[in-house]
Order: sequence, then C-alpha cells, then structure tokens
Amino acid sequence: MINLYRDFLKKIDGDFLMKETENLWKKEFPQTYKAYHEAAFYTREIAEKAGIPNVQIFELPADGKTAFLDERMPVAWDATKGKLTIQLKAVVPNNPFGNDAEGRLVAADYEKHPFSLVKGSVLPGGSKKVRIITETQLLSGFDAEGTLVLLDKTTRPYGNVITTLLDLGAIGFLSDNVTGGTDYPDSIAWLNAATESDWHVTATHRPFVGFSTTPRIGDYLRDAIKRSAVMADVECDGVRYSGVHHAVTALIPGKSKKEVWAYAHLYEPLADDDSCGVVAAIETAKQIMAKGTPEYSVRIVFAMELYGFAAFIDKVMGGDLREKVIGGLNYDGLASIRNVKLKCYTSPKGSPCFTNFLMEELVNSMQNEKASFSCRMFPSAYFDDIAFNCPSVGLSAVWALCDHGLNHHTSRQGMEIFDKETFAEGTAFNTALVYAMANPDKTKMASCIAIAKEHVKKHLADIKENPFGSDLDRFRFLCDIERTHLKAFCDALPSCDFSAEMKEYDAYCSSFEAALSPEDRGAHSPIRQAAEKIIMQYIHTGFPHSLTKTGDTVPFDIPGGGIYGHFSNVIANLHTEMSVAEAVRKAEYERKQAVSDGEVKKYINTLNRLADYGYLKIIARPELSKEDIVKALADLGVKKGDILLVHASASNCGYIKGGADTAIAAMEEAVGKDGTLLFAAFTRPYMYLGGPCREWLFRPYDPNVPGQIWTGNIPAKVTKRKDALRSRHATHSWTGFGPLAEKCLMEQAADDNPAAMNSPMGIAMGYGAKILHFGSAIASTTFLHLLEDVCNVPFLGNAVAKAKKEDGTYAVYAYDKHLPGHRDFYCGAEAEKKKFYTKAIPAGLQIHRQKLGTGELLLMDCQQYYEIGKKIVEEDYRVLLCDDPSCAFCSKFMKK
Repeated sequence: MINLYRDFLKKIDGDFLMKETENLWKKEFPQTYKAYHEAAFYTREIAEKAGIPNVQIFELPADGKTAFLDERMPVAWDATKGKLTIQLKAVVPNNPFGNDAEGRLVAADYEKHPFSLVKGSVLPGGSKKVRIITETQLLSGFDAEGTLVLLDKTTRPYGNVITTLLDLGAIGFLSDNVTGGTDYPDSIAWLNAATESDWHVTATHRPFVGFSTTPRIGDYLRDAIKRSAVMADVECDGVRYSGVHHAVTALIPGKSKKEVWAYAHLYEPLADDDSCGVVAAIETAKQIMAKGTPEYSVRIVFAMELYGFAAFIDKVMGGDLREKVIGGLNYDGLASIRNVKLKCYTSPKGSPCFTNFLMEELVNSMQNEKASFSCRMFPSAYFDDIAFNCPSVGLSAVWALCDHGLNHHTSRQGMEIFDKETFAEGTAFNTALVYAMANPDKTKMASCIAIAKEHVKKHLADIKENPFGSDLDRFRFLCDIERTHLKAFCDALPSCDFSAEMKEYDAYCSSFEAALSPEDRGAHSPIRQAAEKIIMQYIHTGFPHSLTKTGDTVPFDIPGGGIYGHFSNVIANLHTEMSVAEAVRKAEYERKQAVSDGEVKKYINTLNRLADYGYLKIIARPELSKEDIVKALADLGVKKGDILLVHASASNCGYIKGGADTAIAAMEEAVGKDGTLLFAAFTRPYMYLGGPCREWLFRPYDPNVPGQIWTGNIPAKVTKRKDALRSRHATHSWTGFGPLAEKCLMEQAADDNPAAMNSPMGIAMGYGAKILHFGSAIASTTFLHLLEDVCNVPFLGNAVAKAKKEDGTYAVYAYDKHLPGHRDFYCGAEAEKKKFYTKAIPAGLQIHRQKLGTGELLLMDCQQYYEIGKKIVEEDYRVLLCDDPSCAFCSKFMKK
C-alpha cells in the first residue's frame, strides 16, 4: 500500500487540484440552487476535460416533499440579498465596525459574505423594521412577536431552538456561534442544518430569516441591548420553491461490471468541505485510468451530502447496491491542510469491506512517511455519507476524514488554508485505497490475516479492561466481524482459494475461547429479559432519519437521529430477524460500550413506534390488552367509584395495543361510571423559577395545545375528550373526567400556589382519593409537594409564569410557594431508598404493587400519605433534601 501511495504521489497534479478546487468552490459559495446548478455542470465539465468517460448528470427533485431512502428532499432556495442593519442611535457609542453609507452598523450582509444569511431564509415583504431581543429575554417571557432573537454565543440555531422562537412569535434569529470564535472573533459560521428538523428546509417548515455574524459584533449587540432597545432593518429576498438539484457521475469500465465508488459531496460553500473532495476524486479517476483497465469498474459520484446520495442511490441505482458495488471511499474532507489529522473510519459489520484492512495497512505505513498530515484508525460507524453502509443499501465504504478543528464550518475554510503539497498527499492516500479496492491483490491476504489477528488481541484486551455482557459471545461476535471482512476479500478474488488462510484464522480465534466465560452479566435485568421476547426485522431501505412514513409532522425523536450512536447499530442488526435484546447486545459489542437499561427501554419504545409506522415487521412482541390492564388494576386494589390521581408512563409497561387510548379506557372501566380519573398535565411556562428561564421547552401555558404537556401522552389524550375538564393552573394543571372532576379541578385559580390544599390533589384527598402510578416511578409523586406547602418548608420559592387567556392575550402570574430546585427523592425507582420513604414506609405508608408487563402499577391512599408524611416533614423538613454537598440547592437549606 505504501508503494502505491508513493507511486501516485509522484503523478498527482497539485496545480490541477488547487485550481479546480478554487473554481468549483467559488461557484458553490453563494449556497443557492442557482449556484448549485452551475457547480454541478462545472463538475461535469471538469471530469470531461480530464478525460473521464461516461460522464452523466441527473436531475433530482428539490421539492421539500419527495423522499428517497427515508430522506426527505430539501426545498430549493435562492437569494441575492440578506442584510441586517442596526440603527445606531440606541446603540453603544464608538462603534468599532464598518458602517453603511448612513453610518449604521451592518451586522450581516449576504452580498459581502454568503454565510451571513442562513440558507432557507425568507421574509414576507422582503424588508422589515424589527426589534432585536436576546435569547435570555425570549426565554424569560419577553414579548417576542415580530422580533429577531440574538442567540447566546453557545447556542446552535438548530431544531428545537428555531421551533421555540417561531412558536413565540419571532421572525428569526441572529447567531454568533462560531467554532473557534474566541480565537477568531471576526469569523462567521456557516450554519448548515439551521432548520426546525432534518438538515435542510422542507415544504413543511415555517418561514424564518436567519443571520450569522461575528462574535465581536454579537458581544457588541448584547452590550447594547442591556442599555436600551435596539432596532434594526432586516432585508431578505430569499425564496423557497420546488426545483431540482443534480448528481454527477462517471464510470471507468473495468473487467467486472461490479463497481468501486469514489464519492464526494457537492453544494457546501467550503473549499475543504467538500469542493476539494470532488476535484480529488476526479484526479483519482484520471490516475486509475492511466494505469489501464481496472479489475472492477470505478465510479465517481458527486451529489448533495446524504440527501443527494440517497436520491441517486435510490432513483438511479435502484436502492440496493449489494450486488453492484464491492466497496467505496468517501472523499468528504480529505487531507488538504498542513499538519491536519485524518480520522480513518472503517466499514461496519452491516456491510463487510476488505478495504478496512488495506486502509489500516496504509495508515500503519504512513507513520514512518514524511507526510504533511497524520492519520489513525477510528472505529466503524454509520453516519453522514457512510450511513449507506447499512445492510439494506450495502455501500461498503471507508472514510479518511480531515479533523478541521477550530476551522470547522467557518468562513476560515477558504483557499487560504490549503497547502498544495498536503492536498496532493491526501489525494494520493485516497487514490491508493480506491485503486487497491478496484484491483485486489491476492498477496494482500497475508497482511489482512495479520491485521485481523492483531484486532483479535485488542478485542481480548478490551474485554478484560471493560467487561460487559458475555465475554465468550462478545469475543466470538467480534472475531466474526473480522471474518466477514476477510470473506469480502475472498469474494473479491473468486478465482483464488483462501480456505487454508480462513481455517488458520478460525483456529487462531478458537484457541482463546476456553478462557472466556459464557455468562451474560446483564441478561437477567427485567428490561433485557423483556427485550428478549420482542423479535423484529427492519424492512425499510436505508436508515430511519427524516421519518417520512409518519407524515408531515415527526411525532418522536430517534436516538442519535437514527444514524449516530448505538441505535444505528441496533437498526443495522435488525435487518436480520432478531430479538431486540440480541440486537442491542451486538450493537454494544461492536461499539465497545454498554448502554444502560434506561437506554434499552428508550430503544424499545422507539422501535415500537417505528413498527407502528411500518418501518419494522413484528415477528413476536408481548402486547398488553385493555383486559390485561383492567385485571391488573383490580388486582392492585382499584375499585369501582374510586377517585384516582394518576401519574402515567405507560411505555414502561411495554407495548399496549391501542396505546394511550387503551390505557385510558382500561382505567375508566376499572373505576366505573361512578369513579373519577384525574391526570397530571403539567407544562413549562416559567419565566422565572429559581432563576431566569433557560429552557428551550418554554411556552406560555395554552390549554388548547396538548403538546405542551410534559407528563406523558396519556394526559394529552385525555384533554381532547369532550367530557374532560382541565384546571386553570398555569404550571400544574390537572385534567380528567368523572362525577367529581369539576369539584376537584375548577376550584384552584391560575395563580394559586401549585400544591396548596385547594389544588386538585388537596380537594381530591377530601373525597378519599388514591394515587396511581401507571408505569411511572414513585419519585414523580407530586402529592409530596402538597406536604411541602402545608408544612411551609423554607425551600419553596418564587416563580413567575406566563399563560395565554381565552381572548388571545397573555397574563403573567407570580407564585410565592412554588417548587424550584432539587429533592432527595428525584431519583426514579430509587426514591424508596431515600430518606422520606425510609421513614414513611416503616411508619405505615402502604404502597400496593402489581406487575403489568415490563412495568409496575403502584397505589397509595392520599389520606394515609398525608397523615404520615406531614408528621415526618414537620419533624425535619430536611428529610426531603439530598445530602450531597455539591448540590447547591439542597446544601443551601440543610442547615436549620
């Protein structure tokens, strides 16, 4: 491999690389679809001039609606103007920045630098005079209607951030969040993925206007806003529309029709991410052609990152590449900057790839080479453009990724940071790998076996240093991964017989097995045992990412976005029919890190939801019926006519057929027509609670928006019933139905203290209420806060909340006995081991229990809880506080 690298390095045309990278980068720089079209056709021109055969260009939809491999395509966008001009009369004097002709501060200007305007920005009318407020003001309840929000310098304007500010009435944002901003205070960030969801604006996303400015200007404006109101003129002619973007490809025919891919993404306005990758891949193709006809055909592919490749793979190549492509190399961010570090990612088990060994051999050899970059191996993964390693697509790709460090996605990623010598070396590195893939050499089997054996030794060391699961099963699984990659090498050379070498490898692995224990350390946990009974198979092509099957609104988050972290490995494993427990274990083994039972539970819930939308086929899954729940409630002690204060986390009990509706119907049947059900339906409308609000979940309380409820899907469902009532409280409302619902819910005013005796909890206690935990932990027993209010504990504090009134205006409510800070019992199922319950249970507090699926139902009598608990708290309120001296809240009140 090192000789291949050296040979190519002598022939790489550094001048071509530098010249064409600059030319392409300048065309991509405006980040509009007009610019994208020019960049695509120029890329075709570069390839044709280089003599690459079979160059083609394909139109792909940019309508914000069409999906390929579960990636919803972006909507096209163009702009020529995007400018934010601050009116300086109200601003700090001695403005140190460049002004416009009228002497005003221009904080951002697309015409001067395209990064200044966030892609996808639109402004109805094209111009507007606005007030600029800070993120702190926004989250503290300041009237945001029609404003532009200056975000904190540590806040990235993605996802829930944009959703929140739009929900609160802002037209958009101004960001000075820049990688390396402290060292480079006059640089600007390129804000990719600045949308409400996904990486690009789609047809369902709301209008917004976003600006990117320098940290120096951001600090200046924050100082100005502290002094007085700051007004600004916003100009933006951005337009979203249904258009197209392009994929460019070319094919060097080989002796076999099967292909090796060298691919890089277009359409990012950064010279080294990834204009350089496009040009380098063309240079690779040119160099491989010069060596004659390759054994395998070589294809270069250029498209939009992730989304464009998904469209090309699905629309042009038919989606499944397993029988068409034997391997690939992602050219995103190859070495082009002196002294850069390359992170060399290998292909995971889902798509076996013999290039893993070739890359490692080259990386090892480069340690003694006088190169302008360093490189080291990184674990296999599914993410970004190597997400197509998933088994259903089968692009067995590796990736030598440049670590951009402080330059990442900033205005500093122009041609000025390039080094021609390093660029040539990085291209030679990649070219050597692509050539070796396309021309497999049977003499390399010996080095592949040697590297696989070294991996086996490392696996044994990892198992010893970080034991989890079954040592024997883990070792066998990891050895099998190496074997699949070796088998890929055998398959690439079908005329060669490597059976002796494979037997040698198998015997080497087997020699270590006798010393390893087969016992699985965590298999007996209740959640893992439940996962054993769930057998699924993923039936979609590609990873779940945009969740296109769920419709226009994504109703849940996928751990790691679907392509990052352990969950991507879980999904990859489930491309074969498998229990969820096994899929999780194998994911842990491959990533060399165990996950908690809480994470496993999250995975199960997500997989169940994905199955409901048709992403997975259910082979076996325990399901709870309405009858199961009714029986469990009766066995627990729930009786007809009961009034229940319900805290619910039904997903902890497993999969309920019919979901929240079934759970509600079962509880309703359990208490009968004379019973009353009250559900905690709390929200987060806090402008102040122990300090100014810092939560992006902040929304003024609106009883007409069930999605604000953070206490579960069940109370949100209840609020939609025609016979349901909801209390008026701005932060701790309850909702429910039944004969006593009105008496319990409607006495408390919006501005009463949340846990006082006139709350639904206190009133319901007077009617003999019981507390029901439906899968939720006892730590969430809000009734305990009623004891705090009654006993007037000193750590109850002030709060201010905002709520929407029936006429559409807003009211602000102040509370003097609210519930800020930490408590000793805020610890899930462990609460019973904490101070309050270790006193209350021996004193007679009865907690009735009943298993339900993978969870548990708990039932307690309010009056008994009140009498026992009140006495304990009156004796020493510190029983409710933790003993951790590092807890600022609890330690403040531990001394009487």
